[in-house]
Order: sequence, then C-alpha cells, then structure tokens
Amino acid sequence: SGTLSNTIHLLSTLKYLDLEYNPVYGSLPPSLFLNPNLIEVNLRWTNLEGNIPTQIGLMKKLQFLSLQKSGVTGFIPTE
Repeated sequence: SGTLSNTIHLLSTLKYLDLEYNPVYGSLPPSLFLNPNLIEVNLRWTNLEGNIPTQIGLMKKLQFLSLQKSGVTGFIPTE
C-alpha cells in the first residue's frame, strides 16, 4: 500500500499504468496527467480519492481511463 508520487510524470516512457486492485490511497496527483505518452490508465478498485485533475485534458494519446470503484470523481474535459 502507499500513495502515488507527485513525480510520477517523470516516468516519461510510461505508456500503460495498471494499478487495479492495488491498495494505493490518497489523492490522485495532477502530475500523473502531465505525461504526454500515457495511453492507458487503470485505477479501478483503488482507494484513491479527489477530483479528476483538469490536466487530463492535455493528454492527447490517452485512449483508456478507468476509475470505477475508486473515490475519484468529476468530469473529463471535452477539449
């Protein structure tokens, strides 16, 4: 168990992040969505909470996002 680091965006070659059923907790760091190469983010069944960061709108390559059964809420920008 643990939290997601605010420096996760420094993993610039990261394309797929799958933490489904992992006991991560805390806020979803906005810096996660500063990685322009992320294609898939699966955070379902985690203990993360908070709002979907507005930075998600900058992710042009993101094709899949799952936040089901987590405490993350909010809207995904259309542009």
